[in-house]
Amino acid sequence: MTFSDERVIERVNRDFVGVWKNIRPSQPFGDGDFLGMDAAQFAKQLPNGTAPQNVTTFFCTSEGEVLHALPGYWKSDEFAQELSFISDLAARPAEGRGRAHADRAARLGTGDPRRGTHQALSIKTDRKIDEFLANTEAGLR
Repeated sequence: MTFSDERVIERVNRDFVGVWKNIRPSQPFGDGDFLGMDAAQFAKQLPNGTAPQNVTTFFCTSEGEVLHALPGYWKSDEFAQELSFISDLAARPAEGRGRAHADRAARLGTGDPRRGTHQALSIKTDRKIDEFLANTEAGLR
């Protein structure tokens, strides 16, 4: 699981400020039996980007500008690659971030769940986290 991987924990703690917000009311996650596997085993079988309605990881500037968002669950190795992209992105001037997202979207396959986020952030690079959360919370009502 991504956020229990020591490499991810170390990198996030070193390079980012982690914040967690639950935008959904507590819901049961089932009886703990997922096709004969426990939840952790089952999660490892999921493709990247699965269940964006359950979890989305946002990366923001200190002013709340969204640098990047990863919808759904991610395997640790791919998540670590995205952390490198985000670190590089944060070091760029704001004017160059849209181009970086557009270039990345062009390199990703059409089925890659990151592609849509890169495309959206290549067009509107000044979106604030409050805007994302307000839209998400409204969609859950």
